[in-house]
Amino acid sequence: MQDKTVRRRDFLKAAVGTTIATALRPQRPADFVFRNGKIITLDRNSTIADSIAIAGDRIAAVGPNAAMAAFTAPATRTIDLRGKTITDNVPISLFWPIWESVARLSRVTNERIAPEQAITRAQALRCATENGAYLTFDEDKKGSLEPGKLADLAVLSADPLTVPEPAIRDITADMTMVGGKIVHQIPN
Repeated sequence: MQDKTVRRRDFLKAAVGTTIATALRPQRPADFVFRNGKIITLDRNSTIADSIAIAGDRIAAVGPNAAMAAFTAPATRTIDLRGKTITDNVPISLFWPIWESVARLSRVTNERIAPEQAITRAQALRCATENGAYLTFDEDKKGSLEPGKLADLAVLSADPLTVPEPAIRDITADMTMVGGKIVHQIPN
């Protein structure tokens, strides 16, 4: 019985996503579709999706893998993330301060400093992305992964929401996209 429920839920999720994606079909097909990943959108609902489509310098769609068919054409470059995480494009060195904000450890004693002032991983990631865009009055253009916003994103070496806390500071960008163009990519 449970298997039928899971399959039905997956089917409905894909059907709804396909309907939404079809309604929001871009003027042209996506240049890139990233699939099978964890897309941390940092939108108002803290949505986490499986796929993201990029058309030109903009995000065309974010949603389930099945919904991306509406944005795919023969020339679309499809990248299988194999479970990797994508978030808004943050500077390569920003994960150390994110870790410090979450862990609140003294460099001398390795004890927690004012643990009541620690913030969650999601809050720290939002500070590094959405709040930075807000600071420069660009929150309508960047800072979260939503259709219509700039296609500035990073494929991360680990998921900052689930990796063991000490490993947050070691996260790097496996790939970086700015304005819909790949500007950094490690081999493979």
